[in-house]
Amino acid sequence: MNAPVIIGHKPTTHAYGSPHVYQAICDVTAALAHEGIGKTRRNPQQGYQFRGVEDVQNALAPLLATHRLCMLPSVLERTCVERQTQKGGTLFYVTVRVRFDFVSAQDGSTHSVETYGEAMDSADKATNKSLSAAFKYACILSFCIPTEGAEDADYHSPEPAPQQTVPAARERAADLHKQALAMPEPSDKEKLRDRVDRVISTVAMLDSKERINKAFARSQELREELFLQGCEDMAKMLEDAFKAAAERVEPAEAVPF
Repeated sequence: MNAPVIIGHKPTTHAYGSPHVYQAICDVTAALAHEGIGKTRRNPQQGYQFRGVEDVQNALAPLLATHRLCMLPSVLERTCVERQTQKGGTLFYVTVRVRFDFVSAQDGSTHSVETYGEAMDSADKATNKSLSAAFKYACILSFCIPTEGAEDADYHSPEPAPQQTVPAARERAADLHKQALAMPEPSDKEKLRDRVDRVISTVAMLDSKERINKAFARSQELREELFLQGCEDMAKMLEDAFKAAAERVEPAEAVPF
């Protein structure tokens, strides 16, 4: 964790002796933990659920203002690689490394985090998409944003059920078991997509060839499962993420993947 950088003057300290920026981050995290940001959007091509950058912005904007916390981006690196689509068109693959400075408007104390964003587009939107991805995951990781909030204790006022006889209790247990079996399970592709997203997010933050190679070796089982399930598109995304990471840390060397 980076030490706080003081802008202009010494920050005031609080009850626990910490600069205000950390108190503000904790307050925003607590507020988001109560509600969460659900995966309410759906990718029509691959059928998986996700959280859009607009969902994160809409949830964060009022909280940042309330707790007097600024989030200021600075693009540190940008790479763009042209690739060919299966139909012969041009696809722009952009990777950005972005630093986000969390600045307290109360005492000027700051804390910085860095993250990567990757995106592909056939026109002029690849950079915009990669910046949105970097922002979204910086927020999700910094504020530990859950997909579902913690239920408030006062939301329900349950009443104790009347004591059941043994046959009635057994019948109730059988009904609950049937309901559990009838609940839909996430599709195999949704589970695989979630695993792929986690690997890609991790790979985007690796900073050495050795760590990238280890991550590639650990992903062998996932890559084999993708091919067995006929998910060539996801396998290609995973392969592209490893190639982009390798080119980022050692652009002059041949990519081994």
